[in-house]
Amino acid sequence: MEANITNGCQFFSGDPTVSFIHGDILEPLAISPLVNIALSANTLPHLPSIEPVVSNILKSNISICAFRMLIGSDIVISKKLVGSATGFESLSTAVYQHNNIYSLDYIKSLFGPSWRISVHQDFQDLDRLEKHQQDVAYASAADSYSRVSRPVGNLVFKGDLYMPWKILLLSKENA
Repeated sequence: MEANITNGCQFFSGDPTVSFIHGDILEPLAISPLVNIALSANTLPHLPSIEPVVSNILKSNISICAFRMLIGSDIVISKKLVGSATGFESLSTAVYQHNNIYSLDYIKSLFGPSWRISVHQDFQDLDRLEKHQQDVAYASAADSYSRVSRPVGNLVFKGDLYMPWKILLLSKENA
């Protein structure tokens, strides 16, 4: 995230009205009254739920959002086990990584009618993903298979999951 802020500062270096801060959208007090744009790249799918994030945005002055997240035709809430479990009881205390996919209708229902929402194709660099998968030195091929995103044709998978990455642009009407 710090690299994104550095790049944004360089891009808008000639505009004194633009500034960037690194914040935590899950902490409502961290949202300054002057903040009007929220950006999230790759974070939202890994939260157990996006509802607290949307709630904090709706309580703030934020009027523009740009999210890179997983958008599909259905809502799929998934938890990938990180590490190993030794029995049924250990599954409830294990550590998981979420890879949640949300539908556009669900996103619209959370934000409400005063937000314009558009979905755009992600800019996947499939060659970079292929090289990244080959370069990562994990202990076993199976571990690499489940941890590293990989291209299959024009689709991106992580383990057995299809990852429908999209760019979501939201703007509050009359803001």
